[in-house]
Amino acid sequence: MGGHSTYQPKSAGAKWLHERLPIVEFVKTTALDFPTPKNLNYWWTFGGILSLMLTVQIITGIIL
Repeated sequence: MGGHSTYQPKSAGAKWLHERLPIVEFVKTTALDFPTPKNLNYWWTFGGILSLMLTVQIITGIIL
């Protein structure tokens, strides 16, 4: 990681939540600040989502 996050919540509720469970900062640093690869396109993403959904259907079909 490049360093500490600069996320600062503005509302009182967000500050309260951030003090107890810094989930917003975690999501921001792991998902939003992560650089996107140049070869990532819509077809690649769509195929990944379809593969995930097929896996879920197979697993739930076996369980049911």
